[in-house]
Amino acid sequence: MIDDRALNELDSRIDALKHKDEDKGEARKVLDEVFDHSTLLTIYKLFTDDIIETVEFSISTGKEANVFFAKSKEGPKVLKIYRVTNATFKTITKYIVGDPRFRSLGKDRRRILFQWAQKEYANLLKAKAVGARAPEPYVCRNNILVMEYLGDKKAPAPMIKDVELEDPVAVYKDIMLQVRRLYHLADLVHADLSEYNILMHNEVPYLIDLGQAVLRRHPMAREFLERDTKNLSTTFRHKGYNVTQRQVMEDLLVPPEKGGEH
Repeated sequence: MIDDRALNELDSRIDALKHKDEDKGEARKVLDEVFDHSTLLTIYKLFTDDIIETVEFSISTGKEANVFFAKSKEGPKVLKIYRVTNATFKTITKYIVGDPRFRSLGKDRRRILFQWAQKEYANLLKAKAVGARAPEPYVCRNNILVMEYLGDKKAPAPMIKDVELEDPVAVYKDIMLQVRRLYHLADLVHADLSEYNILMHNEVPYLIDLGQAVLRRHPMAREFLERDTKNLSTTFRHKGYNVTQRQVMEDLLVPPEKGGEH
């Protein structure tokens, strides 16, 4: 049971966070949308369980979630908070249809969203288990996922789209190794792979945003795979490596143990 004093203190912390943003218009509206009553209670539980100590600032805003920098006794962490809105539900619907993990949830959108967060948590665990480079998942509570922070004291790790690559071929091969491990060893298709969902941390690529990742037997897995390979081809042509989508697909379909550790 949470008392009124504790809730007021939490409201004050979140209100201070909202005022940190220079844009007091649309950004404030988004944050009001993110921090609904249920989410505030979940954040409070993360505080009382000593998983985090403070929520500091917004790192990014995606189609269905906001990512925040948080402090903890162990060091910096990331909170990914899925917004409980109709827009979020519409975004994730095509990834839910055909996934057996969602069949028993009916039309309860809040429960579906909580399961979606659990799905990303499980996908990250699978990625880490097979050696695919991705953020370490720590805890998943309701619509909040607590993960490893990728970056340094100055700033979060940049997206690959914002980085000039000294050796784009080497980076391409590294990314393909991570994607192949995901595909062949974890049985997953990323399903939203693009220049926005690859971070360059300590000069090596990390795959992020695995919430959309689907099992290879998912009815739309092939379509998602085609899109992923097209996006990678486009990204690396912009970076100076003229690789075709067909070559990306061929590279991806080679099992890691046969293709070498580039």
